[in-house]
Order: sequence, then C-alpha cells, then structure tokens
Amino acid sequence: MMIRNRFGLLPVQEARTDEIKKLFEQREQQNNENRFVGDTNSIEWLTVNERAAEYAVFYRDSLKKAYENGINCDLLVFYLKEIVANNPKGVLDVIYYFRAYFESKDATHIVKAYTVESDFYRTLNKDLAKMISHRDHIGIEVNIEVEIPGAIAGVLSCDPALQQFSFTGDTFRGMHVTTNDLDQYKAGSTIMTKSFLSTSKKEEVAASFIVKNLEQEGLASNSNKVPVICHYSIRNRNTALAIETFSIYEREEEVLILPINVFKVVSVRENSGRFEIKLVEQERLARTIWRLRVCSVSYVTLRFHLVIESVA
Repeated sequence: MMIRNRFGLLPVQEARTDEIKKLFEQREQQNNENRFVGDTNSIEWLTVNERAAEYAVFYRDSLKKAYENGINCDLLVFYLKEIVANNPKGVLDVIYYFRAYFESKDATHIVKAYTVESDFYRTLNKDLAKMISHRDHIGIEVNIEVEIPGAIAGVLSCDPALQQFSFTGDTFRGMHVTTNDLDQYKAGSTIMTKSFLSTSKKEEVAASFIVKNLEQEGLASNSNKVPVICHYSIRNRNTALAIETFSIYEREEEVLILPINVFKVVSVRENSGRFEIKLVEQERLARTIWRLRVCSVSYVTLRFHLVIESVA
C-alpha cells in the first residue's frame, strides 16, 4: 500500500521523473494483474436475450432509487469492516476516500476508492452480481436500493458530477471462461453487465494482463478454461467512465463500464490460441435507460413504453 502525504498525494504522483514513476508503478503492477481480467463470466454478465429491456430498465430504476437514498455511513462502515477482517490490504486507502466523499459529497472520491488495489472492488462486484443473479423473476423484490453495493453503484451510475468523465468508443477486457460457458455466447445473443468492468482503451493492455494472469494462476495448461478478449463498443454517454486520471496506472487508460448495460454479441472468433468476443451496446435500449436516469419516470411507465415500441 502506498502512503499519502499531508496533501493526500501518493509517492507515484509526486515522483519528479518518469523513471521514478515507473519504479513505483512496476511495484504496484504486481498487485494489479486481475483488474482487467475476469476469472468467470458469471460475475460480469447475465444472459438476458429477449428480456433485455425489461431487466435493464428494472435494475436501472433500482440504481436510481439507491442514488436518491444515498450511502448509509453506518452500513458502509460495517461493510468495510468485513472486508478488512478477511484482507486488510489497501482498505485504509478506501476508507480515506470514502471519508473524503462524506465530507464533500464529491463522487470522484468513490471512483478513487474503486481504483485502489484491494478486496473492496472485488467484493463489491461479487455482491452486485449475487444481488442480480438471485432474481429469477421481475416481480420478486430486491434490496439493491438499500444495500451498500447498490448504493455505491447508484452513485457512480447516476451522480451528474461524473458526466464529465463519460466515455464512448471501443474498450477491451480479458476473461477466463470454460468452453461450456463460451458456447452460450453465440453471435446475436444479448448480455447485461451485472458488475463494474475495468476495461482499457488499449487492446494490448488487456491482452498482456490475460497472459500474466494465466501464468499466475497456472491456467495455461488447464484445458477447462480458455482466454478471451472482450471488445466492447460503447455508444451511449451514460454507460462508462474514463477514469485513467484517478488511477496510479494512467498508462493503462482505464475505462469503467457501469453495471446494468446491455450489449449484443456480434461475433465470436478464435485467433492465435485465444477467443475474441465483439460486443456492441444496444443504442435504442441505452436511450431508454438514459430517460429513466435523467427523468422522473417510473419503471412501470417505461416498461409500458417498451411494450408499445416493440409492437410499433
């Protein structure tokens, strides 16, 4: 963990030469090899296909309510204590940024907390995925808007102050999946993101991380899992945030894809021992979600509009 000075700066941020910065970055890089690589698709994606609009609009409505409710400080403390009990590494930095958020209500501090290499972002994403995965029918109540993972996702998805960091374009992320899981993602299928996804504007960054992760986990000789590069084409300004300026790994040009966004698989192909999945955001649905985010429109009202649009 890097310690801040009295101005809140990390050593890498005060380094006077590129050479010194590289030394700090290389040391921290050893702990950052999983950020751009998912070890399972179950945490990142939910296959929704024909129910994509219904699922996405419902969950975005929940995130909007979570943002309006705000983050409960007492519940957050309890949530972070559990993470510290399992693995304290880096969590003090996370606490530092959340304290700054509660003092200023500046949502960029939560982005900074997410970029800290710790179990915080891993636990957050696993918990978000569980909350969504456990919902088998739209009519069942969920607690996204009152639980800490949903509250954090609500702020990062809905706070207007983060709009200046909106990103559209192409990004890349590595993934390890079983061959059976890979078979689910045929061209034309539709998936919804269930958690935050760290991606890079540079394909070579995602590719290098997936190789390092394979070596680290010893998966290169395991035929049950295959390396995958996911190529995301982001078209809506409310889907992802360019957060490289918040990270000590600026050269990785990180883009954070937000939860509850829908992509269509346009191609799956094998290339030089790895698979590449091209995913394109669904613009029509993205516009619907945007209306929910910025307008006082309920889930029921938008669901009605979706039905009308589908038969028009």
